[in-house]
Amino acid sequence: MKKKTVDDFVKKSNGNRLVQKVLIANNGMAAVKAIRSIRKWSYETFGSEDEIQFYAMCTPEDLKMNAEYIRMADHFIEIPGGASHNNYSNVDLIVELAELNKVHAVYVGWGFASENPILADRLTELGICFIGPPASAMRSLGDKIASTIVAQSANVPCVNWSGQGITIKDGCNVPDELYKEATITTLNEGLKHAERIGFPVMIKASEGGGGKGIRLVYEKKDFSSSFLQVQREVPGSPIFVMQVVQDARHLEVQLLADAYGNAIALFGRDCSVQRRHQKIIEEAPVTIAPPEILRQMEQSAVNLAKLVGYKSAGTVEYLYEPSTQKYYFLELNPRLQVEHPTTEMVSGVNIPAAQLQVAMGIPLSNIKDIRLLYGLTPTGTDEIDFDFQNPKSFEIQRVPQAKGHVIATRITAENPEAGFKPNSGRFLELNFKSNSNVWGYFSVNAAGGVHEYADSQFGHLFAYGETREEARRNLVVALKEISIRGDFRTTVEYLVKLLENEVFKNNEFTTSWLDKLIASNQMVQMEQTINNLPAVCGAIGKSFLTFREYNEYFLKALAKGQVPSQESLSTKFNSDFIINNIQYRFQVFCTGPESLTIVHGNQKLNVIAKPLSDGGILVVINGKSNVVYLKDEPNGTTLVVDGSTFLMEKENDPTQLRSPSPGKLIRYLVKDGEHIFAGDSYAEIEVMKMYMPLVSKESGIFNSCKPISSVLSTGDIIATLVLDDPSAVKKAIPFQGNLPFSNESELDEKIHYKLKKLSVEVDNLMNGFEPKSDPSVLVEKLIKVLENPELPLFEIMEVLGSINSRIPSALAAFLYDTCKELLNNPTMLMANIPEIQGYIKKSVEALPLDEQDSVYGLLQPIMDILNKNKIGLQTRSRDFLLDILKKYYDIESLYESTAAARVILKLRDENKDNLEKVLNIVRAHSKPKPRSELVLAILDHIERECPAVHKKLFANILDQLAQLGNKSTNKVSFRAREILIGYQLPGIAERKSTILNIFSKVSKKSGDRVFFDFSQLSRLIVSRHPILDILPDFFFDSDISLRAIALYTYVMRTNQAYTINYFDHHFIEDTVIFSWNFSNPEQNIRKETDDILESPITNKNNLKKGVLFACKSIDEVVKQVKSVLPYLGIAENPDQNFSGYVTIVLNNPELNKSDEAVARLLAGFIQEHLEFLKENLIKRVTFMIYEPNQQTRYFTFKASRDYQEDLVIRHIEPFMSHRLELERLSNFHVKPCPISTRGLRIYHAVGKSNPTDTRFFIRGIIHPANVVSIQDFIISEANRITIDMLNTLDLLSSTYPNTDCNHILLQFIPIFDLPIDLVQVFLEQLLERHRSQLCKLRVSEAEICFLAYHPTSRQVVPFRLIIDIPSEYVMNISWYTQIKEKDQMVLQTLSPNGSTIQNGPHHGQLVLRHHAPKHAIQPKRYKAHLLGTTYVYDFPALFEQALKNIWKDNVPKKLMRCVELVLNSENELEESSRLAGE
Repeated sequence: MKKKTVDDFVKKSNGNRLVQKVLIANNGMAAVKAIRSIRKWSYETFGSEDEIQFYAMCTPEDLKMNAEYIRMADHFIEIPGGASHNNYSNVDLIVELAELNKVHAVYVGWGFASENPILADRLTELGICFIGPPASAMRSLGDKIASTIVAQSANVPCVNWSGQGITIKDGCNVPDELYKEATITTLNEGLKHAERIGFPVMIKASEGGGGKGIRLVYEKKDFSSSFLQVQREVPGSPIFVMQVVQDARHLEVQLLADAYGNAIALFGRDCSVQRRHQKIIEEAPVTIAPPEILRQMEQSAVNLAKLVGYKSAGTVEYLYEPSTQKYYFLELNPRLQVEHPTTEMVSGVNIPAAQLQVAMGIPLSNIKDIRLLYGLTPTGTDEIDFDFQNPKSFEIQRVPQAKGHVIATRITAENPEAGFKPNSGRFLELNFKSNSNVWGYFSVNAAGGVHEYADSQFGHLFAYGETREEARRNLVVALKEISIRGDFRTTVEYLVKLLENEVFKNNEFTTSWLDKLIASNQMVQMEQTINNLPAVCGAIGKSFLTFREYNEYFLKALAKGQVPSQESLSTKFNSDFIINNIQYRFQVFCTGPESLTIVHGNQKLNVIAKPLSDGGILVVINGKSNVVYLKDEPNGTTLVVDGSTFLMEKENDPTQLRSPSPGKLIRYLVKDGEHIFAGDSYAEIEVMKMYMPLVSKESGIFNSCKPISSVLSTGDIIATLVLDDPSAVKKAIPFQGNLPFSNESELDEKIHYKLKKLSVEVDNLMNGFEPKSDPSVLVEKLIKVLENPELPLFEIMEVLGSINSRIPSALAAFLYDTCKELLNNPTMLMANIPEIQGYIKKSVEALPLDEQDSVYGLLQPIMDILNKNKIGLQTRSRDFLLDILKKYYDIESLYESTAAARVILKLRDENKDNLEKVLNIVRAHSKPKPRSELVLAILDHIERECPAVHKKLFANILDQLAQLGNKSTNKVSFRAREILIGYQLPGIAERKSTILNIFSKVSKKSGDRVFFDFSQLSRLIVSRHPILDILPDFFFDSDISLRAIALYTYVMRTNQAYTINYFDHHFIEDTVIFSWNFSNPEQNIRKETDDILESPITNKNNLKKGVLFACKSIDEVVKQVKSVLPYLGIAENPDQNFSGYVTIVLNNPELNKSDEAVARLLAGFIQEHLEFLKENLIKRVTFMIYEPNQQTRYFTFKASRDYQEDLVIRHIEPFMSHRLELERLSNFHVKPCPISTRGLRIYHAVGKSNPTDTRFFIRGIIHPANVVSIQDFIISEANRITIDMLNTLDLLSSTYPNTDCNHILLQFIPIFDLPIDLVQVFLEQLLERHRSQLCKLRVSEAEICFLAYHPTSRQVVPFRLIIDIPSEYVMNISWYTQIKEKDQMVLQTLSPNGSTIQNGPHHGQLVLRHHAPKHAIQPKRYKAHLLGTTYVYDFPALFEQALKNIWKDNVPKKLMRCVELVLNSENELEESSRLAGE
């Protein structure tokens, strides 16, 4: 069969011109749509899409951006770049290229030279066809002024305009004089017409279009600038002014005409949704106007086309008032419109293909799509009665009817949040899939982009539906599914919101609707997505990308043999940014390679982040996935979350006026030095063929920075502003809400899944990531899971699920049934393991020999699980913990006595094929605190829970940990040493048993009465072993006698420093009340008021009485508290200076809350009983909260503070608080610092007389401990608490900077039974070891207090070691005993061998002397310290110390005498007696 040719087709269709080679004189959507539509027609007509050859013009910018139409064309012709007048609007260039390439026709489509009659004339002269209307029709109707005059003359309704009333009598040619009469040539002329018509008015360029060359002016003052903008956007174009029709719809009629006088209307379109007169959403057919009105519009358009001899496609535009049903001619566009595909779908006519056929001289009646529209055979050539003039035509042909409904949206490179300013750049992703109801086309592809000289529209989407609502929904779904990412913003998500707007849904919009929305900021400001999802995803995304960049840097540097910077190991990031004028400040912690925790205030949210291959991030929050993309911009970061775009802005400087997008600076609207107000335009820039005014957000004095015609990039500073009032600048609102997501909940997961999660969390923490949860809590959860008897059963079933089809079915059934049965009683697994293993062995041995090995291999994981649990779950738990401790030691031991850089390079050499391992090791070592906390929690568990049989198994690793000597491992090494020492002593259970054995000998029964022999408890009360952690357990024993004995022991133990004059037990129902009278100890006489900061005085006449009882709830306390009154004895001693002290022990799971929650609960109880407490002279109420295996908590409420809690002594046994010597701080305002270290208190103090005198007072109390010897106790405990003190002080110094003259007081509770000179050696070595750190932390004085047996009298004597540290190189140590002089305790110097020597600097001072304010020398010493040097007055002490070091044992008693010489009034040197520093 002979192939049909284009020439044959033209002849058969009664055409007269062969068109087979077409030059496309356009570069965007027009080019893509024309090539695609004509190729489709070519394939349908000829069976080949290549019958029509396309030659595409392309600029360097189009080539660089990989424009889609270039790929589609058969040939491309490179042309000059830059502005359109250099290329696509250059008539001479187009004609020259058409002639040079011997094309048959030129296609422009729309924009550029599409409405230039000169191009049509020039091509016609050369015999080249212009696919479009003839030049005469263009001049008549393509020109907006001429077309309005012609329409006006043809009695088509027109609005009031500058050419009002001007008509022509015959034809369609408008004489020049009439044309000029309707045209505005000067600004004044335009103003006159505007005032005549009445504001608001529209200024339009006759040759404009697509939103260019048109401005809406509401007031006279804006007319001048708008007029100039129109002139510049379409240079040389005539301008006219027209009336604005308020609340109108923009309707248009699609025309198609041939060269034989035939013209038809292909229905209408509604293009009323416009922004700055640029169409955004188009619909077909029109639904707002009645059918009869639409027919009138269509007929008027056809008559106008016939009048001017129109040919090809064109559009007549009207303004329609729904309220009056009146319409007004707007203009006739002698070209194809961008939105023509909407008409194609409802009419079935391929309009570009129809244009081509008209250009071939084919009549409309012979075009296939037209014939089908009128219900005729597609291949016929008979004429069509388009106007139905012949009545029989209604029987032969069909009246055209629109099919369904189509809605279209334009996809543009514009930023809705920046006033829809056009922007340019490259694509990273462009993903859209058409279907039967939704289709679209784009001028670029995923590898391309949009350049600054291109039109901002790069895509067009169309949705079809049987009804308007169906089409709308289809389009919304399509827009939500489209994925566009690149260097610029688009309007996709903005269009979704428009389509979902109720006004659009109800078809109630007008041409001004969208502009009003934008002006009111209702649509441009994207509302915050629920739960602040963009902010959370943005913070997570930026932090995750930064973390990955750091890792890549580390690995690359390591591969090159370099030592990476410490910063590259960061796992904690601050994320500060602004979205929608809300300032977000988050902290993000990397808790694993792909897990993060975001923190806002005291709220935490755990998140998973996974990198995607296209550069995006999958952020999983509470199981929901969100796809996130980020791109850094000069003004911030573009954030895309699930297709919605946001700008994460930085803090903007309002004094710098920047370019919002790439473009060209056209002109300044104000002069340098002029004042502008907020909202004033100060410059104009050209962006993608549009003139955009730049508006100032603040008021001030303007100064330009860039010359006119400068090429601008996004973020370039164009001008500066000196603000009128900097304080009035509007700032972003800080985000003060809550993270709306609930944190990860404890899902009801199977136990083996929980173990996997916890194992990953432990591995991440040990690899140096931030802790996801509290390490101690993590260890508790881990132990609980590991010791769950169901764990191995679920693990076996999990393995079985993957191998059951590959092992004998009977064996699989046996294993499965056994596991299911054992789940009812999982503790029986261990007893059944031999049977299970025997069955497995028997089943495998029954198989052929060649199968046994493979089946054994499959079953090996199950065998491993069984072997692991053979001995018991605690063994498995032990092995797991042992692995963690070994990993910790293996890493930290690498750094023992080896520089970090050498360790890193050595690891690199050993792991060249696995540098990730090196990164994990180095990161782990750089994050010592969380890893140490995890190890310490494990060590606590080992000490507390592991049975004696496991002690030997842990001994080796504990010994290794104890040998670690780095500062970062101090806590771990000393804790390990403690446990090793404790392994040689009884545990908690054994100590409790011992105490119980002693208690059982105390009580004796005589008939119904119980007697107590408390003498049996003397040794227990004064023993150096810890008992206070055991005693509270007996307070709630079922044996009331044991309760009474425990209360007695507790009181006597805690009141050793006081004189107890009387004590007694009282039994009320099931409650034991212990009461006692006491007085101050002689060695420390002070007023026992409730303000512990007051000075000690002598007062022996006070009657002090204490009461102690235990309850299981607050309700029980309420019942018992009033019963206590008789035992306080106030009624017996009404005239004495009485003070009552009540201690209540509580043991209730409901109190297992935070300190603040418990304190609020207890304060409520106190307030309810306030009058009772006052009436009964209760000076102090202490609540002792006891929880097994937890540190006991104390909350004390004092009368002197109006029964408010004394936070200074929270968690301190109040009868032992005197050991803190807080009364010495009376010269300061004291505030306790919250810390978690047991036995340690730190107070931040500010001088009362000098607020610049700020310092820390650190108090440590060392209680009895499980030790083998007193030497071990001193070395271990003193070292531990000193390290805790220094580490905590170091941490707090960043919170409270500029502290100086810090003071440490360390109190030992146990009595030292050692030679005093040996104690001196131990303690001086301790201080020497930490001297450098003490000086660094500005500790100027430290005191260590202890009780020891006198070497000769064997009496218990209080000793005090005082250290003065003037500089890092000088530490003065002096020893004292405490003696009584005139009812006061003072210090007496002690020699190393116990005899008195030359008095120390504190000899004769009060033991409880007040801490003095800073001496004049101290601020100067501190300043020298900050400068890294030594204050001049400290040099003599340095010289003296150096001499002592040199001479050692030969140091004379009087080593140095220093004299300061100063110049007197006569300029002569003389000795001065002034104090140092004055």
